Amino acid sequence: MNLHWCTPKTGQLLERCLAVREFPVPHTAEETANLVKALLKEYGVAEECCLFAVTDNCNVMEACVRDHFKTGHTMRFYCVAHWLQLVISDALKESGAIAAVQRVRKYVKRVLRRDKWWQRLAALQVQHYETRAPLKLFLDGGVRWSALFLMCERVATIEKAIAAHVGEVLLEQRQGPEQDVDRVGERDAHLHATA
Repeated sequence: MNLHWCTPKTGQLLERCLAVREFPVPHTAEETANLVKALLKEYGVAEECCLFAVTDNCNVMEACVRDHFKTGHTMRFYCVAHWLQLVISDALKESGAIAAVQRVRKYVKRVLRRDKWWQRLAALQVQHYETRAPLKLFLDGGVRWSALFLMCERVATIEKAIAAHVGEVLLEQRQGPEQDVDRVGERDAHLHATA
């Protein structure tokens, strides 16, 4: 739970993470409100001082603020970042780009899991981008749009090295019966499209 407040003398907006707590199910509006109120009490913050609540777009959060805090006192605002997340997720699905994103994510996961792949990709980066140190790939986790952007941006930044690496992997698959323990197989044939 984050807390935002203005200093009385200067009016400067400050922010602090008040607490991080495990929140077991059920995640009802009432249970959410109970947790928030317990944290406020624990840290000596009077409920009357809480004028605004910024939450995600979930109905539970709306009910939490509407039904369990002083009516007409605490106003709820939607988090813009959560709205943006929904818009971008929908746009990716509608555009068909989600298939390309999934291929990028699959490749990044494999590079991060296999030291041999990472070492080869690092060596190819040195070959293709002599003026900078090799960049490590970043896995987004599939949740936040900003993390997805960072993952794709990193892949695009080193696309020549990735294209060379994918080409080597595909060539190895065609040449010999040797496979990694978890078998690269036909699943990697799609990786070429990510480069």
